[in-house]
Amino acid sequence: MSKKWSVFGLYLLSFLVPLNIYSQPNQLDTCYMPLAVGNKWVYFEDNMVYHPIYFGNTFDVPNKGLSIIEITKSKVVNNKTYYFFNNSWVRYDKEEKKAYTLISNEVLYMDFKATSGQTYSGSLGEGQTRLYEVDILGENYPGTGVEVGTLLYHGILTNYAFVNNYGLAYQKIAGVGPNSVGVITNSHLIGFYSADSTLGISFQDSAHAIISNPKFKLSAQGKIDFYVEIDHKYSIETIHNYNGSLHIAQGVSFINTAYIDYFCYKGNDTISFPQILLSDSTETKFKTNFEFPLELLAKGYKFKYKIVAKDKSPVPIYSYYPKSGYTEMEIDFGKTFAFYPFENNNLWIYRKKNDAIGINELVKLSIDGDTVLSNGLKYKIFNFNGEKSFERLDSAAGIVYSVSNINNGEIDEVPKWILTLPLHSTFYSNNIKMQDSITYSNNINSMLFGIETNERTYTKGKYPQAIFKLNVNIGLTYLYMLEKFDGIPFFIDYKIEAAKINGVVFGDSTLIIQFEDELKPTVEAFSLSQNYPNPFNPNTTIQYSIPESGNVELKVFDVLGREVKTLINGNVEAGNHSVNFNASNLSSGVYFYSIKYAGKNTITKKMLLTK
Repeated sequence: MSKKWSVFGLYLLSFLVPLNIYSQPNQLDTCYMPLAVGNKWVYFEDNMVYHPIYFGNTFDVPNKGLSIIEITKSKVVNNKTYYFFNNSWVRYDKEEKKAYTLISNEVLYMDFKATSGQTYSGSLGEGQTRLYEVDILGENYPGTGVEVGTLLYHGILTNYAFVNNYGLAYQKIAGVGPNSVGVITNSHLIGFYSADSTLGISFQDSAHAIISNPKFKLSAQGKIDFYVEIDHKYSIETIHNYNGSLHIAQGVSFINTAYIDYFCYKGNDTISFPQILLSDSTETKFKTNFEFPLELLAKGYKFKYKIVAKDKSPVPIYSYYPKSGYTEMEIDFGKTFAFYPFENNNLWIYRKKNDAIGINELVKLSIDGDTVLSNGLKYKIFNFNGEKSFERLDSAAGIVYSVSNINNGEIDEVPKWILTLPLHSTFYSNNIKMQDSITYSNNINSMLFGIETNERTYTKGKYPQAIFKLNVNIGLTYLYMLEKFDGIPFFIDYKIEAAKINGVVFGDSTLIIQFEDELKPTVEAFSLSQNYPNPFNPNTTIQYSIPESGNVELKVFDVLGREVKTLINGNVEAGNHSVNFNASNLSSGVYFYSIKYAGKNTITKKMLLTK
């Protein structure tokens, strides 16, 4: 044996005194081997690795492990009952305080009455018995055990320790393999379940898993990618150790199974879904990818969920997120919304063209501000070459709605874009009493304005047929649409020439300057319009205009002159503005709304609330 290996052997031996040694057994001991079908032991392991070639004369970062022993079967031989314990058929004689294993014949497994230092020979090996003090979950228990084997080249030395009523409570294995690689494994009992209370006592750590940072994210395929951290005091992350050569110190997960339980609801309508099983990507991080009913988001349903984790304790402990009930599902749509920028003052310039009929002109699309309509919802005012429309974004569902009709204060809206729609999927809208289908037909990477961008193509199936292209961070960049001229249908191209999105200019900046000048407010006088609708119940819209920026006060009064609501009180930019008034908490009758501009000019008008 080399000198180097002798030094290592002495160093290794210094770790082989596993526990405090006692001189006398505990006379009250009754059962060192509790055996019954259903018994279960759980051990947490430290695995120390020594490699003189790669790691020098030091111990490497320890691996962590988990081992479980469960008795699932028994058999009777010669009127004696044996249980399959740790890959051996074992029986315990309570009167003799001895355990036997059945090989070809019955062989002594362990003599629990042997005194410390007594020579031992049995199915576990040859060695000496010892009396130990065993630490189980921070408490010391007297035990007895055996040290068997020998520390030679390619040899193994094993310590077993048994505790009354719990059975095998500790095991240490020290071995030397090829290339003088040394390994020490310490297995500590952290939980035991006894299926027969007369043979043992059940116990385990009461620690719960910690569930945190759940994330739902829409994938490019229209599925939901889900990630969550599920940590436990006995879960250890894998460690990658670089010390001359790559070595992986494998971790351990103490989580047996984890899943998502979720449902959706709209009013009193509730729809449940099958549980989604999670897989572990590391010892503490779990994930899944699953089909998600995006069409229900489009119909206004909301989703709630909870996460359930079951650990590997002898009697499984369940942990929940949230700790009780369910919580709202928030989906990260990633760059999805960037395909349709929705900020005020955004501006797009298009080249409208059809050479066959001599059309070649510039047209603009702009977002001119916000307005609240009679349904109480806030909309963006879109201006397409002088034709205004109203759109709003439901960010929880990723849907852009457009107003298709306003009739006596009633608002009809249809989905214009379902930005969360999976590729090759179709959605429908009811526009002018015709059923329109829009299909998300293609997704490519392309170059636009000299930059690389992701591009989506949508096709409209029924009249008027159309092709739309949306580019990330820019929005609508191309429109190919069937239009009529003198009663004859022609397809017209609208191709982006320039845009200003969230303050960033794309394309020809001179066009942006030209069209921004045209978009500047041209209000010449301070004015207040009659509310619409009037009479109303309970929402109405009040519009006003101011020629220059200044302080505006807009208030509502009853017939006795008492103020019932302040709608605006602060500085407002020049231009045309509108505000919603909700009178759901007021009685029917006549009310007055009065606006004061720049501290001196006041206009008052009358309106009628009918309920």
